[in-house]
Amino acid sequence: MSEIRERVNSGFTSARIKWIALFFMTIDHLAAYGYRIPAFTGHYMLMRTAGRIAAPLFLFALTESARHTSSRSGLLQRLYLGGAFVGLFIAATNFFFGEAVGVSSPGNIIFTFFYTVLYIYIIEGFAAAVKEKNVNDALVHAAIFAAVTFIPQMLHSFLSGLCNLAWQMKYAVLWKNLLESFLPRPLYVEYSLLFILMGVILYFVRTKSLQAVVFFLFCVLSHFGSGQLPFMNIGTFGHFFAYTQSWMVMALPLMLLYNGQRGSDWKWLFYVYYPLHRYLIFLWQTLFY
Repeated sequence: MSEIRERVNSGFTSARIKWIALFFMTIDHLAAYGYRIPAFTGHYMLMRTAGRIAAPLFLFALTESARHTSSRSGLLQRLYLGGAFVGLFIAATNFFFGEAVGVSSPGNIIFTFFYTVLYIYIIEGFAAAVKEKNVNDALVHAAIFAAVTFIPQMLHSFLSGLCNLAWQMKYAVLWKNLLESFLPRPLYVEYSLLFILMGVILYFVRTKSLQAVVFFLFCVLSHFGSGQLPFMNIGTFGHFFAYTQSWMVMALPLMLLYNGQRGSDWKWLFYVYYPLHRYLIFLWQTLFY
């Protein structure tokens, strides 16, 4: 019993990694959405750089959740509903308070996480079908992969076209926000498809050493790809190749300290805190500076 307790107490649980990520996310957003606040203005670059730790830590913890969850459909449902909640929060604040305090247009990383897990399970099903030489099942998974990749984009384009140019700005913004709330597109998720790809590979690479190599290589790609790769301005690829993004490498030591344990996890805390704290920072800057 003492050996088990010692193993659990050494290193970081998944829950602790999420709390660390939450802290650095807050530091990042204080600069991103409160850059005119005097207390943060002089430390903008330092805070944004430190904030690069947050997203990969959340992604790493997510891949572990995807691997160990007792309900895959429950995890996907929670991620989609969480992303929709964040989108609706943005839509509501813009609609009711946008004319008074301005329109807020933050990202929604939860849909990045949603597509990461969705692609993981589709690819895993496809690989299992290929291994079992089940051609029909493999084709079904390939079709699902194509559908979830391209259908949201086509539907989004069609529904966006329904927006009447004569609409008042607040209603046009509302329509856009509602589409983003319920019809996220893989090509336009925060941090881009490359971030999703990184999460998928981290899931299928099981050892810490190989996970470290994969993550480090993506950090190198982010650093040397900035301004060099032709597709970096498509969709949200520019997010991945932002000049501070490669500093996400600072998350690597924390990932290596993961002890394989879940820990006490408040599942819904992040979904509420994520949009709320950003908007409060936005209001703080807008109303007082």
